[in-house]
Amino acid sequence: MKEKVIVIAIVILCFQFSVCFAQNRTIRGRVIDENQHPLCGVTVLADGQNEISSVTSEDGEFKIEVSSSVSLLCFHKQGMKKASASIDIYDEMVVKMVTSTSAKNSDCSLEELLEMPVEDKTRSTTNQLTSVKL
Repeated sequence: MKEKVIVIAIVILCFQFSVCFAQNRTIRGRVIDENQHPLCGVTVLADGQNEISSVTSEDGEFKIEVSSSVSLLCFHKQGMKKASASIDIYDEMVVKMVTSTSAKNSDCSLEELLEMPVEDKTRSTTNQLTSVKL
């Protein structure tokens, strides 16, 4: 009987120990540009776990819940250089993103092709390509 109690106690302690290490943490922060203005619509991803993501609000604020194994957040926005931030010791952070001047560092280039549906009387719908130069 005494042995059963010891085995049960060990199992309970192991379960509690594993639960402690499997806890999630909530990271909060704010994303700004090089002029200290908040950036809205920035995608925030947990590195290595693309199913965990968030998007910044109008004030540039975000909140994301990640597992304790995640140590890096990645930030993406069109027209901006990608950024990353370590979350090893921080639960709140401010991330600064810089405008991209190179198409290699951005998700979009300054010259894009836009596909726009155009109504045509001979066909129901056709597509027209328009080049936009900025």
